[in-house]
Amino acid sequence: MKLSAYTRTNPEINQKSAWPRLRQTIPSFSYLRPGFNKPDCREPLDAASPAPTPDTVRTFYLAKYQLSIDIEIFDQPAQKPHATQQSLINKIADITRLAWEDFGEVVQSWFEWASVLVLVRVEGKIVGFNACTFEDDRVALYLASFVLPEYQSVGISKIMQNMMIKKMLYQRGLRRFFEPVWFTFRTQNPRVVQRVMRYRAAPCVKGTPASEQERNIARGVAQRFSPHCEFDDQHFVLKGALKDKPDLLQSEKIFYSGNPTVDTFCQQHLKYEEQNGNLFICVGRFNWIQQLYFWLMY
Repeated sequence: MKLSAYTRTNPEINQKSAWPRLRQTIPSFSYLRPGFNKPDCREPLDAASPAPTPDTVRTFYLAKYQLSIDIEIFDQPAQKPHATQQSLINKIADITRLAWEDFGEVVQSWFEWASVLVLVRVEGKIVGFNACTFEDDRVALYLASFVLPEYQSVGISKIMQNMMIKKMLYQRGLRRFFEPVWFTFRTQNPRVVQRVMRYRAAPCVKGTPASEQERNIARGVAQRFSPHCEFDDQHFVLKGALKDKPDLLQSEKIFYSGNPTVDTFCQQHLKYEEQNGNLFICVGRFNWIQQLYFWLMY
């Protein structure tokens, strides 16, 4: 059987290669492979605003779901022409509202802080975005990441997030390849906490104490997003960050992982039933093998 460009690294097809063993040490982003750029046939989510021109477009094919996605990359979006800025802000505001909740002016802050913004399209329709800022080319702070409900759980978020790491690795160059790469983000989602367990990350469900470096990164995130909220640097809980968003504290907005240990850990520290608006600030680090994966695959 002749393998296509999209499937030649699929471990279910290429069973004899070393790739399946390497995949055990890196994030599980199954059934994806960079493809070729498609003709420009974009249509804006908001028909009243023009489709901005990205700096780069990458195409990925998720064979398991028979889904082709186009990822549009905008470097330093806050430095684009004003019309482009407004168009991008409108689009990520729409995705945020449709995927979760209207965050109002907070969306503007995400946009202004972003080192890189990516939009994801399926057949020309915008279905998700990710905004990330690079702190000293050492820490990738994920500002916001949302995907429309009908396209969640197919791997789109993972592709976006890992493309951000690839961008940071390229930006700082090969001479710094073996230096640590840290990542951090805020979440109240037990499913996300479970995914982070595969890394050396804080807070640790298994009780491993956090390093001072992890605490310092988390303190910086707390100060940036919620300077008036209390931050518990023992359990990495940002208290009351969502207090003014009561709709987000409803039980149906909590996505449990199905792992009793993880769900109990989140319930214990975030206290969902009290609706205090608490969030975790997760901080983790990629090792050089994982960095090599990002470098080669994205």
